[in-house]
Parts: sequence; C-alpha cells; structure tokens
Amino acid sequence: MKTFSILIVFYLLLFNALSATAQNLRYGLEFSSFEVVQERRTSLNLSPSKAFSFSNGFSLSFNVLFQSASEYNFGYIFRIIGEDEHHIDFVVDPEKVNVVYSEDKILAECLLSEISNKFSSFFPFSIQMDIKNNSLNIAIGEKTFSPVVSSLNNFKNVNIIFGRCDYPPFQTSDVPKTTIKDIRINSIKGDEIYYWKLSKHAENGVYDELKNGFAKVENPKWILDDHAFWNKEISFKTLKNPQVAYNPDEKAIAVADRRNFYIYNIPAHRLVHNQNSSGFVHSRGPNQMIYNPGDSTYYSYCFQNREPRSIATYDSKDKSWNNTGMREFGSEYWHHNRFVSQKENCLYLFAGYGQHKYKNTVNKYSFETGNWEISQYLNNDKQSITPRYLSGLGVIDENRILLFGGHGSNSGLQSLSPQNYYDLYQVNLPDLNVTKLWKMEAPVNHFVVANSMIVDTINKRFYRILTGCFCIIGRDC
Repeated sequence: MKTFSILIVFYLLLFNALSATAQNLRYGLEFSSFEVVQERRTSLNLSPSKAFSFSNGFSLSFNVLFQSASEYNFGYIFRIIGEDEHHIDFVVDPEKVNVVYSEDKILAECLLSEISNKFSSFFPFSIQMDIKNNSLNIAIGEKTFSPVVSSLNNFKNVNIIFGRCDYPPFQTSDVPKTTIKDIRINSIKGDEIYYWKLSKHAENGVYDELKNGFAKVENPKWILDDHAFWNKEISFKTLKNPQVAYNPDEKAIAVADRRNFYIYNIPAHRLVHNQNSSGFVHSRGPNQMIYNPGDSTYYSYCFQNREPRSIATYDSKDKSWNNTGMREFGSEYWHHNRFVSQKENCLYLFAGYGQHKYKNTVNKYSFETGNWEISQYLNNDKQSITPRYLSGLGVIDENRILLFGGHGSNSGLQSLSPQNYYDLYQVNLPDLNVTKLWKMEAPVNHFVVANSMIVDTINKRFYRILTGCFCIIGRDC
C-alpha cells in the first residue's frame, strides 16, 4: 500500500491578521545591529548629497523604540556632524542613553529604564539648536535638558546620519537594535522643513513628505513591508487530505488528518503536535473543519442533500474525535463558503459545486440541536445570487456578510454556459435577505478569489486574495 504525505507550508501576511485599517499599520525603519556583520548593519543618511544649511538653527525630532535584549542596546542612534569636526551624538549603552558633544562633553543623560520601561512602545526624542541665541534644548521621553554650550556656530551646516556611519573621520559600525519613525526637521521658529515618516519607501532610500528630499538607506528592514510581503512561518508534513481551520480565540491555525492534530500558534510561533487517541476527522476528501468560538470546539463536517448529514467533534483534552469510521464522500458542495454565527450558535454553508451542478442553496447546522436545514436566499430586487462556487465571503458583523464573485451558471448546470461572476451581494442573517451592491466589468484575465475576504468597515472597503497570485486588492462596498 502506498502512503502519502503533504508538506504544509504556512505563509503569513503580517497585516495584523489582515484586520488593521490603513491608519493603524505599523511602520518605521528597524536597524540591524550586532546580530549581523558590520557591513550588513543599517545606515540612514538624511543628507547623502550635501549638508543641510541652517543659518539660524533647527530642531530634529523622531520616535524611537529600543529592544528589550540589553546586548543590542549599544552604539550610535545618530550623529549630527558640523564643521571643523564638531559633532553631537545620541548614544546608548545597556543602562543609559547619552547625548554627547564632540566626544567628551555629556549634554544629557538618563537611565534607559526610566524612559523605555515598555520596550514595545515608542518614545519621543528631540534636539533644538538655536544658533543665533546659542541655546540648546534636548528632550528624551518626558525628560528635558538645557545644557550650556560655548558656541553652536559650527552647526550652521550639518550632516545627519542614523546608525552605521561611513562619514570620515566619524566612521562607526556600533549600531543599537532600534526602530525609528517620524523624523522631522523644523526651522528654529517651528516651521516644518522635512518629514521622513519612514513608511513608504524606494529601493535605496526614502523621500520626505514635504519637499521630496531623499534620504539614503543601506541594509534596511522596513516595518511596513511586513504588511505587504508574505513570510514563511513554518513547514511540516501531514498525511493525505488534511483539514484546516483558524482559531480566533488563540490566534492559531489547526490542521487535522486521519491520525494527527496540529496547532500552530501564530503570536508564539509555536507548533504543537498530538496524535489522535481515538476517532477520525469526518471524511478524507473535503477540507471541511471549522472552529466554533461558542463552545471552543473544532468540528469536521460533511453536508450532502441525502442522508447522512453528519458532523464530528474534536475533544481537545482527550485528543480524540467522536467519529469512529473513516468514510469517503464525493461532496455535493465543493468550495462552498461558510460562516460560524456566534449569535445564533450555528454554522452557515453558502452555495458550492458537485455532481456537475452549481448550487445557490444555504445549509445551516445548529450546534445546539445538531440538526441541519436547507434554505433559499430572499431577494429584495428580484436579482438572485445565481448558482456558483469559488466565491469569497467577508463578514461585516454578526448580522451581515458579503459574497463576491465565483464561477457557475445561471441554470446551475455545468453543461450550460458556465462563467465567472464579478458581482457583490450583502446577505442579512438570519432571514437571508439579499441585496446586490454592485457588479464590476469582467477583466481581460479572468480570476476567482480565495474563500475568505477581509472587510474594512471604517473605510467601507474589502480585500480579497486572488487565487494563484497572492495579491490583495480593495474595492468600495
């Protein structure tokens, strides 16, 4: 007998579980430190082509986050390099941060624990040079300093470099592992001159938001890229036809085959593997496992028009399924959409395909009674959702869902003019009232979407993943 195994590879788009709105996206520039060789450490040069000229003075401010690992808290956050080798440095060691003037004079000093007791949070830094009045003011977190300096005339023309510095004779590769964002340079009167948000960026640097001033970056790690690119999290092998479900309570992905149950915890990056003590998932073919937050239980189900319509329950404590037989089913509802309603404590199944027919029925399972029922959509505008499968489902709230697109036919028969659909419907629950919201023109290159969509209720948009190309696009809804 041949055995089969499937390699499961999880790629996650770090978009706060794809639920964050654009305003809340994390961003900033993370600096590589002692974990890499010197040549691979991060440098951000705000003045790569020529020095800034501030005859009367300027202010520099930004937000900074330190790592909790003390071994990385050592080095230069930035250097302001003036004329005749005068400079001001912002440096950190495992215990404190200092602002140092020309190598030996400490302008400001405070303990790291006083300003960064929560290493997951940014805190502000600013330095203001009033050259005309020979005044210097520094703010680190909530602490302020006004040191006395003999003269600031050497800082009318300056270069400003964060992290690794190759500017002779101020070269240094001692770079703390920090994250910087929202760099601002203002005039001494407070007028904005430059603002590098450090979110959107070019290949070799970043442009400021006000004058399009270019800052050169080497060896960057852009936090915003975590929201735009897929990253491999883990890979492991399962037996043939595994079933997959997402657990929102634990932010975990569960994978079950006929012998094993895997749970990958996303925040902890931890995989737990348990062998079944008894029982099986419902059937080998359909990938039909869900998690019900109402009772914190995993279910494996199979629905068909004829009996038996059954569902299997997983006992997380005993590591067992209550389904004792492993059966093969040719599903009549392949690639349907599903929604677990906590309000009704039930499972909804929408549409699907099987036996050469596309469906537009709604199947409903009650977790309380254990009964299935078959329903039809109700239509306000006499424009029904035609039979289809491979649609995308997004959740607005407990009472409303969106259904987009798919592949099917008006008659439901595979033999009669099957086509792709690009329409969007709102379905109200539990009465199944349907409203058609819009229809887009068919594209040149036809597509269907992944089973789940993300609905952004604040900006009235939804995001869908195109099957086969991992791209995310939005549309008003």
